[in-house]
Amino acid sequence: DPGTLKQLPPVSWRWRWWLAEGHLHLLAGDPGAWKSALALHLAQTTAEGGEWPDGSPASQGSVLYLDLESSPQAVGDRMWAFGIADDAPLTVISQERRRAGVARLDYFISELVRRRPTLAILDSLRGLLL
Repeated sequence: DPGTLKQLPPVSWRWRWWLAEGHLHLLAGDPGAWKSALALHLAQTTAEGGEWPDGSPASQGSVLYLDLESSPQAVGDRMWAFGIADDAPLTVISQERRRAGVARLDYFISELVRRRPTLAILDSLRGLLL
C-alpha cells in the first residue's frame, strides 16, 4: 500500500543516499574487486571525519571493524597504507582474535552491544561462515 510508505520515519543518512544510519548494507562482488579496500575507506572516513568520495562532509564517529580473513599484520599494513591515524576511533578485531563457528557472530554482536559504534563492518560474511 503506497500510503504505508508515507508513515515510515525519515531516513537518517551517514552518507546521503549511500549509508543510512541504523541499517544493514551489503557490499558484494567478485574476489579481488576491492571490497575490503572500500570497506576500510568507509571506516577511515567515519573514524577520522572529513569528506566522503563525493565531497560531502563526513562527521566523525567510532568504528568497529571485524576482519575475518586477514592476519593482524595484514590489517595493520592496510591501515598504514591508507594513512589511518593511530588515534582514530577505529577498533579492529582480526582473525587471530576471533572465535570459531557461530560463536564468531555471537562475539561480533556482543562487541556491537558493548561498544555501540557509529559504523560496524564485518569483512567478510564468507569468513563468518567458514
